[in-house]
Amino acid sequence: MFRTKLSKMFIEALISYAICWDPNPQGEYLVGYIFGGSCDPEGIEMSNKLYKFRIDVEGNLNFEELILESDENCKPTPRCGSSMIMDNEGKLYVIGGADDKCYLIDIWVIDMSQNRLKWKTIEGKNFNMRGRYTHETTLINDKIFMLGGGDGEWSVPFDEIDAFDIKTQEFVKIHTLSDGEHGYPHSRQFHSSVTNENDVYLIGGWSSKKPNSNDTVAYADVWKLSPLMSGNEIYYKWTKTSTNLKMSLFFHTSAITSEGCVYTFGGCIDNKSLYPSNKIQRFWINTPTLKQISMFKTLANNPKVVEEFKKREIERVRNKKQKDIFYQDKMENVTVSMQEVKLENFETDDKNAEDNKLGSKQNDHFLNIRELRQSLPMRLIRLLNVMDN
Repeated sequence: MFRTKLSKMFIEALISYAICWDPNPQGEYLVGYIFGGSCDPEGIEMSNKLYKFRIDVEGNLNFEELILESDENCKPTPRCGSSMIMDNEGKLYVIGGADDKCYLIDIWVIDMSQNRLKWKTIEGKNFNMRGRYTHETTLINDKIFMLGGGDGEWSVPFDEIDAFDIKTQEFVKIHTLSDGEHGYPHSRQFHSSVTNENDVYLIGGWSSKKPNSNDTVAYADVWKLSPLMSGNEIYYKWTKTSTNLKMSLFFHTSAITSEGCVYTFGGCIDNKSLYPSNKIQRFWINTPTLKQISMFKTLANNPKVVEEFKKREIERVRNKKQKDIFYQDKMENVTVSMQEVKLENFETDDKNAEDNKLGSKQNDHFLNIRELRQSLPMRLIRLLNVMDN
C-alpha cells in the first residue's frame, strides 16, 4: 500500500463527516470535499466547516479550508451524519444530518464554479419529511437518491426512496421493486454505497431490531439497485447479490475502481461499536479479466513491483507536465515575436498578399508560418525550429 504525504494544513479530527468527489476535476488531481462532522465520539462539539482536498499522482494529499462569505443566518448549522454530493455543473449539495437540537432534512447548496462562495438554502415542496442522518446519497438522472439512514428510533425502509429532484427543486418518492426471493434490504444506518454506471450498491450497515433497544444487528450483505426501462417509465429494482463481506461492518467507507473492484475500509465489527477495524476488504462487481487477475497475483507476490510502477508513473506524469509547460512557453514566445513582424514589408505576390491580409484579420496563430519564415528575425526562426522538433 502506498504511503500518503499530508500537507501541513490538515483538518481537525472528525467522525461522521460528509465527503464527496468532484466528478469533473481539472488537471491531473483528484479533487474532493469534506463537510461537517463531530469532533468527539459523543457529538458534543460539531463542525460546519467546508474543506477542499487534492490528491496528486504521487499520492500527496493537500487540504484547504474554503473561505465562504460570512452570513450567520444563512449557513448550515454544525452537524454530523449528513450527506454531500456534487452535480456535473459544480454545485455541491449537503442534505440532512443531526445537529445539537434535532435530526435534519434541510438542503444546502453552494456553487463551486463561482469565485464568491456562499451557502444557499433550498426551500421547496415536500420538505416535511422526518429528519435523518448516516444516510447515503447518489445522483441518478438529475435526482439525488437518499439511501437509508434514520434517527435514534427509526431507520428508513427501502421499498420507497426519497429523492431530491434538482430540476423541480422538490422531494419525490421513488417506488422500488423487490428481489423476487429476498424482498427488500433491511432498514439500516451507517452503511456505505458505491455507484457503477447506473447501478448503485448498498454495502453493510447497522440497525436496531426495536426502537431504543440494545438488540441490534450489523450486516455483511451487498445489494444492487438497478434501473429498468418500460416504455417511457423508469423503475428501480433491488437485487441481493451473492457477494458478502468477510465480516459484518458498519460505520465504514467504500470506493470503487473504474474496473469494478470495490474496496471497503474500516468500520465497526460488533453491534456496540466497541471494536473498530483497520482491515481492507475487496470484492468485484464486474468479472475481472485474466490480465487483472494475473496482475493482482504478480503484485501480491512481488511487492517491490508496486513501488517501481509508482516511481515510473510519477516520472511519466512529470515528464508530460514539463513537456506541456515547455511547449506552452514556446508558443507564447512565438506569438509575441510574430506580433512584432511588420506584414507590410513582406515581398509577396498578389495571392500571398491577399492571404496575409486575411490572416491579419484573424488571430496570429492562423498565419502561414512557413511562408513567413524568410522574413522573420533569426531568434523567431530558432523558436520555430524548436517547435517543429
